Amino acid sequence: MSPEQNSAPVTPPPDAAAQAAKVILTRLYAPILSELKQVEDMYRAELSSDDPYIANLLEYIEDYSGKKLRPALLLLAGKACGEITKDHIVLGVVAEMLHTATLVHDDILDDALLRRKRTSINALAGNEVSVLLGDHIFSHAFEISLNCETPVGAREFSRAMARTCFGEIMQVHNRNNFELPETKYFEIIEGKTAELYATSAMLGAHYSGADETTCQAFYSYGMNLGRAFQIMDDLLDLLGEEALVGKTLGSDVDKGKPTLP
Repeated sequence: MSPEQNSAPVTPPPDAAAQAAKVILTRLYAPILSELKQVEDMYRAELSSDDPYIANLLEYIEDYSGKKLRPALLLLAGKACGEITKDHIVLGVVAEMLHTATLVHDDILDDALLRRKRTSINALAGNEVSVLLGDHIFSHAFEISLNCETPVGAREFSRAMARTCFGEIMQVHNRNNFELPETKYFEIIEGKTAELYATSAMLGAHYSGADETTCQAFYSYGMNLGRAFQIMDDLLDLLGEEALVGKTLGSDVDKGKPTLP
């Protein structure tokens, strides 16, 4: 018997992938660390309320903000094309707030009980409160976007959210349709997931003075990144472990979602 046959398979520690991802993100975020910190500080400040009950709910979902991929993408695109401005910080916060609001609503649609390794807000406070809380975050994000020098950010993020809703509607409409063409699957995930990546990247370039061709290139990059992210997320829903992933898994099968895997 060869040494290879004698060798037991090497199993990495459960958190090895998470640690590797953290190292990669730390390197990627190195050029924008100070700016991303400004986004994080403003994000937490904006998720607040004078009402104690709502303030507690908003504080609870602050941790829905994880890797901050969308604001990081916006800032990196901005730095690649020029200088980071106040508008980039504002729009980074808007991108993260919109993402947070979509997570709140996603967990309601999926009947999810777990998010970021904690009880989801809908399991904690109920669907009615969670729907309204998500709406509140959406509304406040668009209000913040009006603080930019031009309305381009508000307009493009509004369009992105309209397409996000369209993607979610089409996904619900095609439940249990396991003959769904691959092209339709990509149309759905481009709307519900990739559009926010694409718009974030494009706006980062735009607010640094990039020309239309460059902005479109960043939009395409963000779109492809979002596609890849959603395909991985769909794989994790089938093959992942809740203790490691940190959210409710198996909802795609339970809800009859026709995903690529």
